[in-house]
Amino acid sequence: MVFDMELDVASIAADVVRRPYVSLGMLAFVMLVPLAVTSNATMTGWLGRKNWQCLHRLVYVAAIAGTAHFIMVVKVLSTEPLVYAGLRGIGVSSAGAAGPAAISASHDIRWDSQAVIDHRF
Repeated sequence: MVFDMELDVASIAADVVRRPYVSLGMLAFVMLVPLAVTSNATMTGWLGRKNWQCLHRLVYVAAIAGTAHFIMVVKVLSTEPLVYAGLRGIGVSSAGAAGPAAISASHDIRWDSQAVIDHRF
């Protein structure tokens, strides 16, 4: 965006509205920003376990939007975007099937009143 549109907000907004694949990519990016901001011990303690998990479930929606963005950017239905979409689908479905308890147990994350996170995984 810096080199292409020189950070012209009006041009960027017009491009996002005009091109649906840019809209999906921007949607995925905007959904990932709060996840990046809240992915530290301080924020997990501040949000609490339930709120943090609820917020971080946005990753599934962002994954779907990012996959759709990639398929639309390619513009020609080839095997590469379909392989990535399949892998993304397998990853999302396996993470959803495992559930938060299995993910927490696999990473040795302990949630208590002080939101102590043990990074010995």
